[in-house]
Formats: sequence, structure tokens, C-alpha cells
Amino acid sequence: SSDLEAFLNMEVQLKEDTCWAKAGYAVAKGQFITGSREKLQDGKKTGGSLKVTENFSTLIVTGSDFEYRFSKRSGDFYSIRRNGREYLKAPVECNFWRASTDNDRGSKQTYRSMIWRYAGANAAKWTNKGEISPEAVEIDMKFILPTTSQAVMDTKITIRRDGSILFDNTYNGGENLPDMPEAGLMFILPESFDRFQWHGRGEHENYIDRKASAFVGTYQAKVSERMVSYLMPQECGNMTGVRRLTIAGRNGGSLTFTGFPEVEANVLPYTPEEMELAVHQKDLKPSEKTVVRINYRQTGVGGDDTWSLNARAHEEFRIKGDGTYHFAFEVKPE
Repeated sequence: SSDLEAFLNMEVQLKEDTCWAKAGYAVAKGQFITGSREKLQDGKKTGGSLKVTENFSTLIVTGSDFEYRFSKRSGDFYSIRRNGREYLKAPVECNFWRASTDNDRGSKQTYRSMIWRYAGANAAKWTNKGEISPEAVEIDMKFILPTTSQAVMDTKITIRRDGSILFDNTYNGGENLPDMPEAGLMFILPESFDRFQWHGRGEHENYIDRKASAFVGTYQAKVSERMVSYLMPQECGNMTGVRRLTIAGRNGGSLTFTGFPEVEANVLPYTPEEMELAVHQKDLKPSEKTVVRINYRQTGVGGDDTWSLNARAHEEFRIKGDGTYHFAFEVKPE
């Protein structure tokens, strides 16, 4: 059908050996994409009916074999449990920072955007019950950011009978806020979730201004392999055009993120802040977690030069702090 996505990969190969490459060497490659991903499926989900219980401090949503917990005091979504396995090592956070790249530092963008460095970690969170039925439970979360003019990330969470959790996110910026390095949500999982498969652009890291050579396909990697050992630790391992991402645990269990229709994603052993603080690779101690960032977007790499304003990403590859952005994805523990 015309609404399904299809991919045509083509390459031009040498017919004969030359002095610089053997026959069969690809001198050019391209990918053509047609159709579009189906929009959000509202189809009925199967599973036991949902139950909501709450006490003074906690809101608990329970299904046949899962239990999700929200703190009414702190506003945190802090526990995703299924079949006795806990998938979160820390509460879900919004995040607006990436570990500064050489171009970010050279263009002084790191300093101009500094207000975003702790905006996610220091956001005030509000959590309220929305509509409740045996089919679905809605929870309204709000991240109010500590910025000079008010900026808010509204996250509408819908939990369905099959245990899937829909995150529908809208960022509304404030006046005169600087460009954001990235905009998205951050999930910190136990370190045993150490490998993943994704359907999106790969296999090498790619960014909105560095992606033509990264064809959409299905790839897999270990989390540790996504770290690039730059002399000074900085942003790395990004993936654009992510339709689906499944993170698997050594001891069983998996967490699948599905973009509606697409997201950017990043899976590393460290948070942006930990990489920002490290001056050399040796400063990064062995990690006891896996950090998954599901983003509306991450700023492009830039690099027309590396020492002036021209080191910034071009205008269309930045994220305006005073803009409005929407992105949606589903998370399903299995």
C-alpha cells in the first residue's frame, strides 16, 4: 500500500581493478525512501484491565504483569516494573544538553547555551491523573524549566493494557532563550541493558547535518561501542530517523522505543553531564548504567571552521529556545 515505507539502496561499483581500488569497490552510494510511516495506531490493545491505586505520596498503575509508579510529591515517573524486573535506575528526566563538541567550544556556543545545561536536572515536575478507563490510563506530566523566561515541556503519558506507555511531548519555549543543544527525554536503565538494535539511520553515528551516508536500515551494537574515544570526551553515537529501538538485557528483558513517526536517539554508558565534566577518557570511570536519550532533535555538528561563529551548525540545524516542538514515541517493556 502507498502509505508503507520502502527503501531503494543503490551503489555504483568499479567494473575492473584500478591502481587505487579493486573491482567491486563502491564509488558512489545512495538511498531513496518512498511512502511514509503509518500514523499513531489507536487500535485496541490486548491485556488485562488497568487499575489505578494511590496513597498520600504515590500513584500506581497496575496491569496483568506490570506496575508503573509516579511520585505525587516530586512529580517523578520513577518505576517501570514488568514480570518482577525493574527497568529504570533513576526517574525519567527531560534533557536539553549534549556533551560539548569541539565545534560547540570553538564557537562559544557552550557558553551561550549554558542555561540549558542543568535545565532538565533542575526542572520542577508536576504529575496529575488524567482520564482513566480499563483500556487506558492518562497521566499528565509537566516539566517546568528554571529558565529566565518560562519554558515548559508538557508530557502526556498514556498507559495501555498491553503495558505500552505512550509519551506525547510538547515543548513551549520562552522569549529570548538561546539555542538548545538538544531537546528530549532521558531514561537511565540498569547497566545489564548493554546491547541494542535499531531501525533507523546507521550504522555509524549520524546527525541532522551529517546523515546522507547513514542509510536507514536495521543495525545492532553494544552500548559501549557507541562511545567514540575522542581525546576530550564529547557528544557521540547519535542516531537520526529512528523508527524503532530495542535495548536488551544480558539477564533477559527488553525495552522497545517506537517513534511516531521518528525520533532521534542516543544510547551511551554516560550522561551528557558526565562526559562534559571529563577532561580525558580516563576520567570516565566504568559505568553502572545505560543512558537512553530519546530526542525531538539534537543540534547538528556544524564545522565550517572550528574557531568562530561559523563552527556552529547552520541555522536550519539548530533548535530555537523560543520555539514550539512536538514529538511522540511509545515505550514497551517485555
